[in-house]
Amino acid sequence: MHISDGPDQVICPLAADGRYKVCLLRRKIDKNPIPNLLQLKVIWSKLIPIKVRTFIWRAAQGRIPSDLALASRGVNIDSSYCGSCINGLECVNHILIRFPFATLVRFKILRWCNIQDFNAQNVGDIIEFAVTWGRYPKKRTRFVAICYELLWILWKIRNERLFQERSCTIARAVENIKSMVYVWVKC
Repeated sequence: MHISDGPDQVICPLAADGRYKVCLLRRKIDKNPIPNLLQLKVIWSKLIPIKVRTFIWRAAQGRIPSDLALASRGVNIDSSYCGSCINGLECVNHILIRFPFATLVRFKILRWCNIQDFNAQNVGDIIEFAVTWGRYPKKRTRFVAICYELLWILWKIRNERLFQERSCTIARAVENIKSMVYVWVKC
């Protein structure tokens, strides 16, 4: 920024003419030699509601408010262990991937899609599998929608259990996923 007697000017060092352009900044980011784990390929399909797409993007970065994330931000938490299974720290990957309920729901959904279950260790594994699955773009987009809805429903069920003391069966969770994706595709 150059401050002078006349009007102030902002000069972009990325461009020869000093004018800022998004494409120049994007090119600089892409040339960054440091691998960025947060650059997971999240599909922003219009088939999927924006709040679900945003949730998936935040979950892929580990930025949803789990007990472990809140404790790392300075929020006073009694225990960072999962309140349901006491089997591990309540982090994004535990809630959406490793929690026994989540594993069973994922197994049933993948079986419904006629896909072998795979050993997913984190949210990124599910997203990466979904965006590279199959050869047909239309089928892939629908499968991505199913996987995104799977993660979204697991998050909603966790919050209902935690804050409203409601329980959910595996069968109900699977039916909710199927029906919501059907509505997305039809609308």
